[in-house]
Amino acid sequence: MTYRWRGRSSNELMAAIIFAGFLAGFIFYLCLGNYQRAKRAMDRQRKRRVELEEEKRALAFSPTNRGGGSLGGSVTRRRIN
Repeated sequence: MTYRWRGRSSNELMAAIIFAGFLAGFIFYLCLGNYQRAKRAMDRQRKRRVELEEEKRALAFSPTNRGGGSLGGSVTRRRIN
């Protein structure tokens, strides 16, 4: 059951092989791009989480916050969930 038995020429066989290779390569390229995008997003999220943890730690141990309430003039409070 090869292509020749069904009346296919060698040019059609080569076109089918090239198309299948292109399709597989394109799908691989899309998957690789999606992986890279997800990896960058994960790194950004991890960096942001570390910054928030450092900010929490700094607020918890800061001497200005112990007395209760007012922050320094240049410090802005970020909402931490």
